[in-house]
Amino acid sequence: MAAAIGGIGWQARKARLEAQRAAAVQDFMVDLFRTNSSRQADPVKARQTTARELLDIGARRIETGLDEAPQNKLALLRLFGGLYGEFALSSEQLPVRKQAVELSRRLFGDDSPELASDLVALARTVGDHDEAERLIAQAGAILDRRRDERSFVRGQQLLASAINNESSDPEGAQNDARRAVAILQNFADSAELAEAHYIVGITLCSQGDYAAAIEPLKQAIAVSISALGVPNPKLSQYYEQLGNAQGFTLRYAEAEASIAQAIEQAHENKAEYDYDRVRALTTMAVVLFNEDQPRRSLEFAERAKADAPPASEGGDASLLRAYVFDTASRSALAAGEFDGALADAQVAVQLARIHDPEGVVLVSALQRKAAALEELGRIGEAAGTAQEAFDVLARLRPEPSRLTTWLQIGLALDQGRLDQARTLFATLPPGGADTQTVTPKAQSRNLFAARINLAAGDYAGAIKLAAAAIEQSRASRQAPYLRLEIADGQLVEALARLRGGDAAGARGLLADALATRTELYLPQHPKIAEARLALAECALALGRRTEAAGLIAQAAAIEQRHSSLSVRYREPLTRLRRQIAMR
Repeated sequence: MAAAIGGIGWQARKARLEAQRAAAVQDFMVDLFRTNSSRQADPVKARQTTARELLDIGARRIETGLDEAPQNKLALLRLFGGLYGEFALSSEQLPVRKQAVELSRRLFGDDSPELASDLVALARTVGDHDEAERLIAQAGAILDRRRDERSFVRGQQLLASAINNESSDPEGAQNDARRAVAILQNFADSAELAEAHYIVGITLCSQGDYAAAIEPLKQAIAVSISALGVPNPKLSQYYEQLGNAQGFTLRYAEAEASIAQAIEQAHENKAEYDYDRVRALTTMAVVLFNEDQPRRSLEFAERAKADAPPASEGGDASLLRAYVFDTASRSALAAGEFDGALADAQVAVQLARIHDPEGVVLVSALQRKAAALEELGRIGEAAGTAQEAFDVLARLRPEPSRLTTWLQIGLALDQGRLDQARTLFATLPPGGADTQTVTPKAQSRNLFAARINLAAGDYAGAIKLAAAAIEQSRASRQAPYLRLEIADGQLVEALARLRGGDAAGARGLLADALATRTELYLPQHPKIAEARLALAECALALGRRTEAAGLIAQAAAIEQRHSSLSVRYREPLTRLRRQIAMR
């Protein structure tokens, strides 16, 4: 009975102490705002004090005062450390967190859970992986000595370890995050539990298991809403990653809905440069690109470019800007805006040379630049750029890049170098035989084989390969998102039939290809002109000169809208103009 009474007394004293501490924090905050209110000697200046300036004023007061009430001072240091974290001001947060650790150690001792919690908070602020590991290990050692495996602080410590190792050791990070979830879910919903679910999800994504990532990412959103409400600073990031995972599993409608939520949540952030909004817009552009909607993809890519932070904001801003412009280049290239694609790729390359000179960001930007140069017919520049991308990637990993090899094959075909095209084609890995999981990459391999046969004059072989590629795409569960691949196959098959004297057999294929391209591409896309010129060739072969003349004029109008174009676009126009003039 006495023990029970003693326990009740301790709980009562603890409650009184917490209440006193909360009252002291409240008094401090009220005084801080009053001294910057309109009642002061310079009320206009006081009213113009920003939240960030108030935060700095308060932090300076805490650091230099309140020594007579150390526990209240510690509570305020933790509060202001958290506020700096919400402002994403790590350098300002760091001294506040360091002072909290020193004060916590003095107040509670070297083996206290309070010190462990403050060490974890400091670890998440330092910005250096090894230093963070050292601090996390110190916190873990305290909890180990206390035989603490199930407290909220232990969950925080495991989460900090998962976050710190998410990039360097995804598997270890995932294990720590799962352990954190197992602990933190025993408490009320919290930002920490939401983040632990999120780390499980993104580490699964990094391992390529996007289907398994969807549920923990959904859990992260649900817990975050429960703990922090709507809007809150993390929701945009969580929705964006969920949309990314859904896109990779072909759940495109769900992906679009999730990313739309990410964009909406990001708009609640009033920062001048909102990285979350830019990432969400860029992810939407990627999803729409993969969904075979290049025009809509370009729309979101352009919005991301408009919101992208300037390079002057530092390294992180520059890398994000490079990614945005790289994505915009791909979207513009797919939609049919080749000059814009080249301009965007050049920005991405310039940034990547400074901030990722031997990494995948530079490789991707170089590939976009080479592809744009190829479409514009600037073959020498394209070949040099593609080779640089190949060389940088070779230093990163031994296996060749399919995209760079495709670029080199396309360049060889543009130059009439069939032997070189065949040699390069032989280096590509074979496409998969599973028609339910065929990807655009596998189809591109099949279509390149058909293009090589067409260029070599093997029309029967080209027809067979192109028809097989079309059939494989249509049989795939990805068929709704392979419409442009199917249209490309139809064009190759139709051209082979034309060259073989079967204009009637080519006509229907070309009409279908043109309809698809007109629907999905920008009106000025040279691939629309390419299909019209092939139809004009059909019309001439079938004696329909007036129809052919109209199609040739429409194609010419498109080609005039580009600074230059590849020979595969220019040559048919020149040849058909000559043919129609002779009739």
